[in-house]
Amino acid sequence: METITQMSKWTKPLADMLRMAGAGIVVINKGIGGNQLLSDPEGKWTAMFGRAGVKRFEEDVVEVAGASDLIIAMGVNDFNAIKDEAGARGKAEAIMGAYQDFASRARDMGMKVYVATVTPSFGCKGYQALAEPERRKLNDMVRESKVFDGVLDFDAAVRDPDDPRIMKEYCDSGDHVHPGSVGGIKMARTAYKVLSVHF
Repeated sequence: METITQMSKWTKPLADMLRMAGAGIVVINKGIGGNQLLSDPEGKWTAMFGRAGVKRFEEDVVEVAGASDLIIAMGVNDFNAIKDEAGARGKAEAIMGAYQDFASRARDMGMKVYVATVTPSFGCKGYQALAEPERRKLNDMVRESKVFDGVLDFDAAVRDPDDPRIMKEYCDSGDHVHPGSVGGIKMARTAYKVLSVHF
């Protein structure tokens, strides 16, 4: 999930939970701030934000010795990069297609594959209202899909039940896109509950 993952707000507590449970699983964090799943960054941002996630499967997954499970957690930046209706059209389907391609390739390597829903970001810098229906559509597609070994419903874990466009105040770091410590722990618990079924 781009910066959300890079900041280790959910990956570190998840790793701690797995260690305390004696699961023998190490969490490797491949998050890159500002990264998108489908698109390369432009101009001066190339070095900082990294290549599109769809181009990094070899280095992020295949080349990790001993990897047994893949968690796909990307999409926030793809949605917040939408500028107009043309850019919004079909975005959920395109992201879902990339998730499914990752799942197929990872399964060919004998890996279990999990996917996370995309968390809300209303009110953040760069938020695009046009993206919200596509974000919700993608999350519904993910929840209903039978392609993955499990769904980490991060959206449900941190969203405000009265306004699903936003994070619960106590889950929000304050910038309305990145979870704070409490939000990260709720996400980690969500992930642990799903993963623990398989170890």
